[in-house]
Amino acid sequence: MTSAAVNTIGALFAAGVAAGTLRSDMETADVVRAMGGLLRLDADGDWKGQADRQIRLLMDGLQTGAPARAEGHEPEL
Repeated sequence: MTSAAVNTIGALFAAGVAAGTLRSDMETADVVRAMGGLLRLDADGDWKGQADRQIRLLMDGLQTGAPARAEGHEPEL
């Protein structure tokens, strides 16, 4: 991803944090890494359905009020 794209994502993320709609305990790098999952979609399968699901999961996790996990704490399965 180009530095211009990362800078744009950072600016959008910072605006969301300032507006109180996005979590403040995350960083631009977290968003970029999460978006990387979109590069692994099955091009021969239901890529649109997979993309929709990944985007929903990403956006749900970024929203203010989403539960934060303590660093180093793994979720219980």
